[in-house]
Amino acid sequence: MNYVTVGEVVNTFGIKGELKVMSYTDFADKRFAKGAKITLTQGKNRVQETIAGYRNHKGMILISFEGKKDINLVEQYVGSLLEVDEDTISPLPEGQYYFRELTGLTVICDGKEIGKVVEVLEGITHANLRIQVGNKKTLVPFVDAFVKNVDLQKGTIVLELIEGML
Repeated sequence: MNYVTVGEVVNTFGIKGELKVMSYTDFADKRFAKGAKITLTQGKNRVQETIAGYRNHKGMILISFEGKKDINLVEQYVGSLLEVDEDTISPLPEGQYYFRELTGLTVICDGKEIGKVVEVLEGITHANLRIQVGNKKTLVPFVDAFVKNVDLQKGTIVLELIEGML
């Protein structure tokens, strides 16, 4: 089974078993909905829990688990990654991509391989690709002006850059 990370437990919240979560998903309402199954991973240890409650609080997400209504029962989860089975991830419309799909793609510019996407960063208006080019990394906006083709089957992304971007 392959897992996709959708968040990280950063701390406890209060004494009634809530956990403060940094969300890595655009679908928090679905991922952390009451009754949803979530896998908590710390190193090689995996535990599956069922969400009992979910709410937003000051830019973070607070979740609780069924049967765990005490801080002493959940503090062990601080630092855990929250993961879901990859098979539960809904496909996106054509031309949209999950960041995890773009990471690792070979970057082609002017018909030549120039590097690899090592990270995708969320921006205010658009995402940015962090590309390893030789021994340096550079950011390229993930916008139609620069991204001409993404081929997940071939593992490539074709860019058309302006002079000086690399």
